[in-house]
Order: sequence, then structure tokens, then C-alpha cells
Amino acid sequence: MEIGEDHATETSAPAEADTTEATETPISILTDAVGEFQCSKCSCRIDVSGLEAFTQVECPDCGAVEGVPAQLGNFLLLKLLGTGGMGGVYIARDETLGRFVAIKVMLQSLGDDAAFIETFRREAQAVAKLNHPNISQIYSFGQEKGQPYIVMELVNGERVDEMMETEEGIAPALAVRICYEVAQGLSAADEAGIVHGDIKPENILLDIKGRAKIVDFGLATVAHAAAAEGIWGTPYYIAPEKIRRQKVDARADIYSLGATLYHILAGKPPFEGETPVAVVKARLEQPPPDLKEACPDLPDKVVSVVARMLAVERTERYPTYKSLISDMRKALLALGDAPAKTARRGGKQIRIKKKRTSTPTPAQSGSEEVGHVPASPPGRKRLVIRKGNNKKPISIKKTRTGDRATLTPTPPTPEELERKRQAQLKRQRAAITTIAIILAVVLSIGIGGFVVYRKQATIKARAEYFACLNAKESCLALYTQIMGTASNSALLVAKSSGYDDTIKNTVLAITGVALVVDFEVQAPIEREETSEASATSTTNTEASATHTITDSTQPEGAESSPDAESAEIESEEQPDLDTDAVEAVSTNGAPEAVEDAEVEPVVDDTPGADAPPVTKMGYSAIVNLKKLRAMNARMQTLVETAEAANTTAQKAAISTTAIPKAKELKGFAEKSELYHDSISALAKAAKAGYETVIDLKKAYDAEVEATRLAEVEAQRQAEEASRLEQERTEREALEVQEQERAKQDYNSIKLLFAANDFDGIVSQLEQSLAGYQTEEGRAALQITIDRFKGIVAMRNILIESINAEPFRWGWGRGSAQRDISAASKDGISIRDTDTVHAWKAVGVGQMLKLVDNYLGSRNVRATDKAKLSFGAALYCNEFGDKAAAKTKTYLNQALNLGFPRDVQERVLNKSW
Repeated sequence: MEIGEDHATETSAPAEADTTEATETPISILTDAVGEFQCSKCSCRIDVSGLEAFTQVECPDCGAVEGVPAQLGNFLLLKLLGTGGMGGVYIARDETLGRFVAIKVMLQSLGDDAAFIETFRREAQAVAKLNHPNISQIYSFGQEKGQPYIVMELVNGERVDEMMETEEGIAPALAVRICYEVAQGLSAADEAGIVHGDIKPENILLDIKGRAKIVDFGLATVAHAAAAEGIWGTPYYIAPEKIRRQKVDARADIYSLGATLYHILAGKPPFEGETPVAVVKARLEQPPPDLKEACPDLPDKVVSVVARMLAVERTERYPTYKSLISDMRKALLALGDAPAKTARRGGKQIRIKKKRTSTPTPAQSGSEEVGHVPASPPGRKRLVIRKGNNKKPISIKKTRTGDRATLTPTPPTPEELERKRQAQLKRQRAAITTIAIILAVVLSIGIGGFVVYRKQATIKARAEYFACLNAKESCLALYTQIMGTASNSALLVAKSSGYDDTIKNTVLAITGVALVVDFEVQAPIEREETSEASATSTTNTEASATHTITDSTQPEGAESSPDAESAEIESEEQPDLDTDAVEAVSTNGAPEAVEDAEVEPVVDDTPGADAPPVTKMGYSAIVNLKKLRAMNARMQTLVETAEAANTTAQKAAISTTAIPKAKELKGFAEKSELYHDSISALAKAAKAGYETVIDLKKAYDAEVEATRLAEVEAQRQAEEASRLEQERTEREALEVQEQERAKQDYNSIKLLFAANDFDGIVSQLEQSLAGYQTEEGRAALQITIDRFKGIVAMRNILIESINAEPFRWGWGRGSAQRDISAASKDGISIRDTDTVHAWKAVGVGQMLKLVDNYLGSRNVRATDKAKLSFGAALYCNEFGDKAAAKTKTYLNQALNLGFPRDVQERVLNKSW
């Protein structure tokens, strides 16, 4: 079994946490070098050309130690927070939006895995939709130099795992409150169908307000997908079902949260071992330890909550976060709750420093977790950078540590430090002396006008400086706004990237005819500005070569406004927005074409009036998609123009250069908003057409499926009818066959009847009955069986009657008559002799003589007489017409004695 590793700690040694500083962990991340950067303390520009990223340098002005940043696309990487098997986590500044973020950069090898990238993208999108105060927000996802990265909210505060390592630790009330807030964040994720998969102290942070935040949301799932084999998780906190490779749901996160809470309260994890495997196996071999033993003073409610969260079988844990949160709230009440301000470490309150007017860094945001870089310990890279050429830089010697070359500074000697201090004091004294002399000369000469002139010049210079600075800041803000608008427009275009193929495939599937849209929609050709000045000026002639648009309502040759500011805005680089250039939304919801935006199609492939609805809708949607992309291309051109204007403004040394650019960028910003509105309308229309096509496809598929099912059902019914008809025919043939067989079986017992072997007849017929398959055949043979059962009943009554009342002179006729003394199934015994006459020796006359005798006896019960008479009728019936009279006589006598008529009608013909 293999345990995976997380983003910042290694789990290969569970006995102790990884305390190695992030900056000492080697990691191969591809970045671009930075030539210079600004000190976060004094705003001094420090030249770091040729230095490696994250090398520690000392500011030549204030002496603050800073790390050399690195450039990754639009992000300036300021500090490496942690590393792991997948990459590194950095504090970074988003140069586009001007904010500090945390960015996780993956290894380039992961960027080559298309399946990983797709999974990573889906997880990032799913987690980015979560908006909860206890979940660290995900901003964006991308790739740079083949390396996937994800941009996250930068949480300024403390890490729970580091708070656990302090002498004071974490108070029980605060521990439960932290996990209570984490449970609320996990509940929100569970409602969105997301499982974190790696809850542990390292992934729980506290912001400066003391609020718990979960980080690395969704990344654990991605890491699990990236692992070829093994079980992904941290041994101390992994749920048993993950070890067993069972399906994982929210209850796995509940287990991990319970293990985390146990660790915080008890000061040790619930399960320990010498190896990761031993730690993992421990939870499968024994129940969770009793928290009460480690913390005797804990309320029982807290102990019971943790015990239920750590149940080995997930069916015994909390089924939902709602029940867990409810019990945690009760546990907090039992503990007396925790203070609202929880962002403390070691008893020291975190304070927020005032921001400087220069560009802030995370060190100025009031965070101890992401503060300024401290002085480097021995063995770290540290360089001292000096400004100008008049100061002698300290010597730097190269040493080698292992296989890695590092730069080790030579510390200044005490003599050098003293000389530096004396020189600084000397400069200060000289400056004071010079100022005193100048003031004395000015006062002595009395040149008050010079003082006034200098003051006015200073005021003018300061006014110029602030005007230029404000114009630059305005340009940067407007350019950032334009970039944001363009980014939103690009996102709308990206969402519709797969619509074309889906629409064409759907139309082809439904109609069998390919949908053709041959023409391409291009960006509009903007009209040149025409004015009185442009007709006579070379400058305006050059401006006509640019893409400047004038108001379509202004007639040619009209004079432009004499307003100087308007003249500055309508320069070569200012393509003012034409109202005709922005596409209007048509009556069917799709924007109309931009003027001059379409080229003439080679072939008119517009669907006719009789075209199927899906063809018309598909054609309209694809045309809108083409217009959408054409307008987005124009938006990108506008962004490039705005970028050039902003670059010019940022490099400007005077306000007369920067202010016009600010006005240009304001016009660009307004135009970008109009472009975005047009793109939004086009995207909405294209999406509506796409969804309509999809709905038509669903209806078509449902109709096709219904037709198919109807055909299948019709075929099934036809086959069933054919089968039933065949079975009926076969059954009828079998009925006739078995009825004929019943006659044959009846004829086969004639010899047994002649021998009066009535029992043998019944046995033989019942054996034959087992081979009959139809009810009709069985019924026909059963009548014969019932007849002979009636004859057997007659014989048995005769035997009982003879034994109860011997028949005097009952055997034989005339002088041969003898007394019948007894009878059995074997035969009839004659008195005073040992002779036993078998039943087969009993003739018809003798049999009927016995019947008549006992029918007249008073000792025979009426019911037995009825059976005896009916049996005699059945016996005579076997002799056919010659015994018909006797049969009828006995039958009438049986009916008179109460024999059931329905039995008679079933066994004998109703005619009797």
C-alpha cells in the first residue's frame, strides 16, 4: 500500500512533521528572470540582473532583506511558501489586476498529461463555483511554459498545524470552533457534490479575523487522479474506506476532520506507528482510542462527537453535515464557546501595519504568515546591492553545497561599518553647513524675489509631478478595466467553442443533409474621420490610415469641435466608437451584422422557407457564432491598442504626454464596454440557438426511440400471437391424441376386469395418468379411474358386510350352495372347508347375488348401501347394453339412497 504526498508536507515519515523551510526545498519551476524590483519598505528600485530567483538581497537604502522575485506570465512570484510532489505554492502579485494571490504551479511533466490537465481543469471549475467564507476561493486556472497553475485566495493569518506546535497549543473551545467552521465549509462543498479528500491541520488556515478557511479544495482529488497506483491521503487522517478502496463520499471528510480535531485536542494523532503502513493499518485493526483518556477534563459531549466522527464503519458516523454541525454547536456550548478573535500565536496579537503609498506587498497587509522576508539564516543566498558607482560593493564569493552552487556574501568588517557611519555623518554636517551658508547669503543680500521664484518653481514642479503620476495611475486603472472586460468577453467566446460541431452534427443526424455556412464574418472596416483639418493636414492624412471611426450622423467636411481636450482625444491612436459599428440585437434575439462586417458569400447557402426547423435554427446559431468571434477579434485589437497607449503613458516623463493617453484609454474603456454588450448579446443568442438545436435533437431522438419501440412491440405481439396459435394447435392435437390414448388405456384393462382385479386396474390407470399432458386427456382417463374406484368401494363394502354378517347359502346354486363365512381382498371363504375362492373366480351372477343380499340386509348402513348400489351400477355398466337394465336399476336405487347426483353425472353419462 502506498500513501500519497500533499502539496507542502511529506508523509513518508509520520513520526514527526516536516519542518524544513520552503525555500530550501529544490523545485524545478520554469520562470523568467526579473531585472529589478521595488523594495517593500522604502520603494527603492533594486537592480538584481543576473541573480537567481528568491535569492536574499539587502536594500541599499533601508537595509531590509528581500527575496528576488520571478516572473511567471502575468504573475510576479514573490515568495515560495511550500513544495511537494506536484509543484510549489508561491505568494504572487497579479500584475493584471494588481492584487496579491497564492499560486500553485505544477511540474511541467504534469502539463504533458492531457488527462491530468482535463481533470485538474474540471476540479478547478467545480471548486471555483464555491463561495463560502470558510473555503479559500479559487480565482483562475491556466498554463505557462507547459506548467499548469491555479490561482487562489491569499489567506493572511496562521496555519493550524503551526499553532499546534506552540507551547500554548490550541484551547479546546478554539479547536472545536475551528472544526465547526470547517464543517460548515465542507457542508457547502457537499451540497455542490464536492469532496475535499485531504482534510488535515496543514490544510486549515486562520485569516486575520480568526476565521477558519479550508485550502487545497479539490486538489487532493486531482492528485489522487494523477497517482498511477496507491492510496492518496495523509496516514494520520485518512478514512478507512479509502484504504479499502471503497467509494468515497462526504463521510470520509467527516472522518478526517474528526482525526484532525482529536490531534488538536489530545496533542497526538488518534493512530500512530513506525511507518505509514503501520499508521494506516492501526485504524483497521483496533477501534479509535478514547479521547477521555488523553483529555480527562473534556466535556462528554465533545468526546462523543469526536468518537462518532471516528467510527470505522461509515454507516456509524454522522450521515450528514447538518447533524454534525448541530452536535458541534452543542459541544461549543458545553465548552463555553471560543473568543471571536482567534488569530493569535504564542500569546502575541497580530497587528496590521499602515500601508505605504508605494506598491504594497503581502508584508504590509498585516499578516505574520505572509510577512516580509526575514534576515536569511547562515547558508542562505544573500547579496547586498549598492546604488550608483561611488560605493564599493562588498565582495561575493561562490561556494558549493553538495551539487548546488550558492552565493555566500562576505560580511562587512567593523572598520568598514565605522567608516560608512562616519561618512554619513560627514555628509549630514556638510549639508547642514551648506544650507546655513545659503540662508545667510540670501538673508544678507535680501533677494526676496529669488525665494518667491524658487517657491513657485517648486510648486509648479510638484504640480507637474503629481499630474503626471495621476495620469499614469488613471491609465493603469483604465487599462486594467479594459483587460477585465476583454477577459469576460473572451470567456463568453470560450464557452461557445464547441457549439459549431455539435450543431452541424445534430442537423446532419436529423435531416441527413450537412449544414453549410461558407462565408466568414470579418471585423468591421472602420471609416476614416473626415474634417476640415484632415483635408489640409499631413497628420490627419496619416490618421486616415489608422482605424478611426467618426459619428455616422456627422456630414463630411464638418468642422470638428474647437475644444482642445476633444482635439487631443481624437488623435491618430483614438478609434472613437461609431454607433453603427456596435451590433444591435435583432427581433429574433441575435445581433444584426456590423456594417461592412460580412463579405459576399460565394454561394447563397441560406436555408429556404421550407427547410426543417433544426436547419434554420442551426444556421442562425452558427452565423451568430461567427459574428461573435469577429467582434471578439475586434475587442482583442482594441486591447492591443490600449496596451500600446498605456505603455506610452507609463514611460512618459511629462504630464502633457500622459494626460492625452488617459483620455484615449477612457474612450477605449467605453468602447470595450459597448463591444462587450454586443458580444454578450451575440453569445446569448448563439447559446439560445444551440440549446434549441439540442432540444430538437432530444425530441428527434425520443421520436426515433418511440418508433423503434413501437416496431419492436408490434413484432413482439406478432411473434406472441404466432406462438400462442402454434401452442393452441399443438394443444388441440395433443388433446385429441390423449383422449384417444385414454380409450386405449381403458381397453388395456379388460383382462384385469375379467379377473375382478379392480385394485390392479386403478393402479395401472393412475400410473398411466402421470404421462398425460393435457387437462382434457387427464379428465377422460380420470373418469375411468373413478369408475373402478367405485367398483373397488363396492367390493370392500361386500368384504366388510360378509365378515360382519356371513351369507347363508350364499355361494353357488342348487345343491352346490354353501355358506359364505368370511371374505378378504384375496377371496371368499366357504364354511366348514378350507377352500378360499379368489375374486377372479367370482362370476357376474355370484357378484350381483352378494350385492342384492346385502342391499336387503338391515345391518348395512344406508350410506354403504348407496355406495354398494352405485358400485354395482358401475360394475354392470362395464358389460354394456346387455346389462343396461341392471345398471339402471342399481343406479336408481343408489340415487334413492342419497348418492350424490353430481358424482353420478360425472362418472356415468347424464342419460343414466
